[in-house]
Amino acid sequence: MDLITNSAFNDLSGFQLCYTDGPIRFTDKSINTNERYVFNVWWSEILNAYGQNVEYFENLYSLSAHDAFYGEDSMAGYADPKNIVMGVAISNDSILLSRFGIQATSDFTALIHISGYQAVFGIGKEPKSDDVVRLTEFGNDRPGGRAGAMYQITSRDDEELSQINQLAGHYVWLVRGKRFDFTNEPNIPREAVMDQVYDNSFAGMVSGTTLSAISSTEIKKYEYDVDADTKNTVFNYGINGVDTSPYGTF
Repeated sequence: MDLITNSAFNDLSGFQLCYTDGPIRFTDKSINTNERYVFNVWWSEILNAYGQNVEYFENLYSLSAHDAFYGEDSMAGYADPKNIVMGVAISNDSILLSRFGIQATSDFTALIHISGYQAVFGIGKEPKSDDVVRLTEFGNDRPGGRAGAMYQITSRDDEELSQINQLAGHYVWLVRGKRFDFTNEPNIPREAVMDQVYDNSFAGMVSGTTLSAISSTEIKKYEYDVDADTKNTVFNYGINGVDTSPYGTF
């Protein structure tokens, strides 16, 4: 099959050279539609064959509903989870030396087929920051009562040229995230076997909020009193009749 049109062949030193009206570009998107379609199908098949079935919680943040003073919508919450297959890579316990000491974090990188995502969430929808992914299938047989780890998306990219843009096409989302820090926001569960101290609306869920993952019997009191311990072990500021704390009075 001759793919070159308007060509002329001239004999030069025993070789046949091809001359056209212009240079042939393999990445010319006006002529490689079929090839890009093949790559699109290939990505879909690869992710479905080797990816993980996850629960995807879409953040319901609304710009019109956020608090203009704080610049956030603290009660946005999350939509009910939907299942989607994505290719996942996890970097557990990556060590970061910071000004606050050594911190261990868990990073998350995933590939999501664009058409597959829109088939679940709707045409034109895209992954976004603060969406949460729970690795349900990967974590369903973890020991000790644990379950799938949860990650919060921090970035989304469709132009990682060295990895996902064969023939200059756009087939998948490359998303990155970090381990989700439970926030008591509506309709978002807590990871299994996750112990966190909270006792009121100041340091826990907002009054009147109902979360299926938390019940009133799970309230964990924090009994430790730093002021009392300081009086016993460091210095009792009230020994001379002035009952104050190490931090002064107001």
